[in-house]
Amino acid sequence: MNYVKDFFSSLGDKIQLLGRSMLLAISVMPAAAIINRLADGDLLGIPFLKEAAWTIFAIIPIMFAISVAGGIAKDKNVAAGLSGVIIYEVLVRTLEGNEEGINSFGRIAVQNARSNILLGIIAGVLAGIAYNQFKDKQLPSGLAFFGGRRLVAIMALSYAVIASIVLSFIFPPVNNLIYNFGVAIGDMASGPFWYAFTTRLLIPTGLHHIPISYIQFQLPSMLSEFAHLEGEIPRFFGGDPTAGTFLSGNFPIMMFGLPGAALAIYRTAKPENKQKVKGLLLGAAFTSFLTGITEPIEFSFIFVSPILFVLHAVINGVTNLLSNLFNIGIVGVGGSGFIDYVLQFPQARNPLMVIVVGMISFALYYFSFTFLIRKLDIGTPGREKGATVATEEFKTEDERAIKILEYLGGKENIIDLDNCITRLRLVVDDMDRINVDKLKGIGMREVIKLTNGKVQVIVGLEVEQLAPKIKTLLT
Repeated sequence: MNYVKDFFSSLGDKIQLLGRSMLLAISVMPAAAIINRLADGDLLGIPFLKEAAWTIFAIIPIMFAISVAGGIAKDKNVAAGLSGVIIYEVLVRTLEGNEEGINSFGRIAVQNARSNILLGIIAGVLAGIAYNQFKDKQLPSGLAFFGGRRLVAIMALSYAVIASIVLSFIFPPVNNLIYNFGVAIGDMASGPFWYAFTTRLLIPTGLHHIPISYIQFQLPSMLSEFAHLEGEIPRFFGGDPTAGTFLSGNFPIMMFGLPGAALAIYRTAKPENKQKVKGLLLGAAFTSFLTGITEPIEFSFIFVSPILFVLHAVINGVTNLLSNLFNIGIVGVGGSGFIDYVLQFPQARNPLMVIVVGMISFALYYFSFTFLIRKLDIGTPGREKGATVATEEFKTEDERAIKILEYLGGKENIIDLDNCITRLRLVVDDMDRINVDKLKGIGMREVIKLTNGKVQVIVGLEVEQLAPKIKTLLT
């Protein structure tokens, strides 16, 4: 029984690592979208900027290969990214076909090999594994120059050859299965609901990046004339009128819905605590509205109340479904907040209806959250029994980093530390040495203790500045 539990725990860790490793590639998309918009005729009208933006869309798979390889590599060395490129190019060139649809193995080709992000992810995973396996490998003195990290790139070619042979048999049917799955969910009237519902439920695990990446960069078009474009983001900018089926609902949620939840949490806070939580909730609501980054609001209730968490997922699904019923077509690449909304407005389909659906989403969140928080006496911010409100203030983030490390049990308690967009991810020696109350007292939103020493500390957007400072203290 413990073996099965350990297996699934290990599998979950690896999938989470994969999800985190994709973030670097995904983070480039907002820049490409802004350049693409600026290049339009009604703004700057500069063709070479349009070409620059579409270069990013064209190399999405290779960006995933580099990003995933670097994310998996233990010390993030450039050799891992180089190996990712090597493996990716070998896979693509050997699996893509000629005019007869036959690849270099004489088998059925993968026609979309060059634009297939799954091949990029596979290449990145293999490169990361190769790097961790061979980065410290030393060769005999006569071949010493080729040892260590140089050996990684050499062995990556061997990995690529073996992988291409295996994939020549299994990847064409798998790719067809994925394509047919995309077509099937695209045809489902309830598809937008289930997509939004599922991705919200995956937020605490960090696995939501995987289905989101598929929808954004791989989902096929329902129209044959746009078959050369894959993923809702490239299809939207390529003029596909069916793009946005799964992503349009993000705008009303981020701009209106979740700020409604934040208002409900503030209004239901105890009178003596309202001023204490006002800044936190107001900042979180504004961040969601402006940028579409929702974790600061979500983490204020999803770990406190499973009922609010599931309701949150349901409202997401309903809002996404309503967006389709109102024929809204708009795709965000920078978070689906107001900035994205303004940028994509001219190309969007029925963009003003985002406000209508947003008002509905706001009402659903505000009234349902207000009712349940009061009825069930849910301990959202400002209502916690024995609540710990952030009390310590610091002149610099360096001082805050020192305190975070202290309350995590000190340097000797940290086995491994990493971060994603809003949280620290740690492996610790002794969970009992973590002082949760004091961590919340210096502004940490939540501390999640998992199994096998794994801990997640919900920090917020400032984690990108804090994590390197903590890592420096560990050296």
